[in-house]
Amino acid sequence: MQGFDPAVDGVIAVTARAMKERLARFFPASKFVIELMPAAITKAVWLKLTQKTPFIGIAFQDVVVSETAAVNPAVTMRFQVHLVVTATAPETRLLGDRQSPGIVNMLAVAVLGLHAWSIEDVGAVFCGTSQTLAADFLQDNQAVIGIPVHVSTTLIPDEAIAALEDFADIDLVWTFTGPAPAPEPSARPGGDDTIVLEEA
Repeated sequence: MQGFDPAVDGVIAVTARAMKERLARFFPASKFVIELMPAAITKAVWLKLTQKTPFIGIAFQDVVVSETAAVNPAVTMRFQVHLVVTATAPETRLLGDRQSPGIVNMLAVAVLGLHAWSIEDVGAVFCGTSQTLAADFLQDNQAVIGIPVHVSTTLIPDEAIAALEDFADIDLVWTFTGPAPAPEPSARPGGDDTIVLEEA
């Protein structure tokens, strides 16, 4: 398999981009902000992302690998789709008005747009039980709901590895241009390999 770039051809990257494009069909850029985001972010990053609402964040969470051994194991990719609406009145945050779509309306459209949708060469998308999200850093005028999204697939398309005897035959290409950062020197005597055990 020539020129396999994980950032371009990897199943996680392909799925994330496809999910963003899919949601953009139902939530147009003229009205909604849709962003890919990591699962764990700081308060500052969250506030920056959600400055403009209605906001939709697609967060990759993890990959669950099947316990059945195989050269190309079956996996389930797990994403979380965050829906954010800002409005002063609680009823408006819930049901919407001429200025805001309302969180329940966004939830219904997102689930209808994603559930049982099939991504070519990847697999089918299924939504789990949505959850209202609460945290100290959320603003009082924000309504936030998270939708768990699961996609069962394999890490690399089967036809791409059918002729391979070993994964070492895959011609990986990394397209980022920055140099690897130099490791930080350890502040502890003995270097980074030193393990300090504290007595209880």
